[in-house]
Amino acid sequence: MMKWLLVVYKVPPEPSTARVYAWRKLKGLGGLYIQQSVCILPYTQQNSEGILDIEKDMQKYGGEFWHFIVEQFDEKTESKLINQYNELRDREYEEIADKCNDFYAEIEKETKNENFTYAELEENEDELEKLCNWFCKVVKRDLFGASKKGQVEGMLEQCKKLLEEFAQRVYNTEES
Repeated sequence: MMKWLLVVYKVPPEPSTARVYAWRKLKGLGGLYIQQSVCILPYTQQNSEGILDIEKDMQKYGGEFWHFIVEQFDEKTESKLINQYNELRDREYEEIADKCNDFYAEIEKETKNENFTYAELEENEDELEKLCNWFCKVVKRDLFGASKKGQVEGMLEQCKKLLEEFAQRVYNTEES
């Protein structure tokens, strides 16, 4: 059994800035919404600090913000929460996997077109860096070992390998 952070907030309906802000920040911490404006997160130092930051900012919006430390849930509830967390992380991993497939297709297209330029290499390096950074963010939220992590890790390694091969071809082309 572990501790959890339960967050409940209320903000004015307009403008939607505060509601969107809270939603984005809590999702960024890996929050699981169990109802509108009610979110639950595993209790970690990072999540606890993040909640305090959100609370300070929400006061600026004129909203109400409460957070509670839940010492434990019954085993069935905790199991359900963990399963839902893993489903959220797996969906995030699936999105990264889709972008990896796009990356493969882009490298394949540029190779077929023999577009071995430094500009193209740089563009693809930036795209791979974004994917890797996104993956790291999801891994930080993946506290319960979602099933798709290993698959996406392998796909990112394949992306890196393809980029290295592409970089070598760019180098060979530009050095000729």
